[in-house]
Amino acid sequence: MLSIGRRVSELALEPLFLIDDSLVYQVANALALFEYNVTSVRVVFGGRDRVKDPEIISWLAALDGPGVWIHADDRAKKQHRAEIIAGGISTVWVIRPGGSMSGKHQLRLLSWAIPNILDQYTPFHRPFHVRARERGESARPRPSVKPFSI
Repeated sequence: MLSIGRRVSELALEPLFLIDDSLVYQVANALALFEYNVTSVRVVFGGRDRVKDPEIISWLAALDGPGVWIHADDRAKKQHRAEIIAGGISTVWVIRPGGSMSGKHQLRLLSWAIPNILDQYTPFHRPFHVRARERGESARPRPSVKPFSI
């Protein structure tokens, strides 16, 4: 059921956000409950673990509409830059302080970041690459989304 004020046509215009295995896949389920166009690699690839980046990139590039790959893997932008650009794929690189972040913190960050990304980047209909992070102490984090070059 759609919430008041949201139409199916609006949802169809939103990019599909795909959360990969470097993050907690249940975060995608939680965000989808609130009608964000989000899924996880686990759902897309039938429960498989450790789906390789080239397979994710190929899947996103084959979408009919825009796809956004949400990951926490710094190597992805370095190793697969050409494929990401050729596929017209947008990326959200989640910065995890110390290399880890709880699912609770991932959900908090992405529930703030996705609406901001939709407002700032998707109206232009071209691929974008941003870093999402929280700064400050965990009781009072300051989330941010900043562009970066791949």
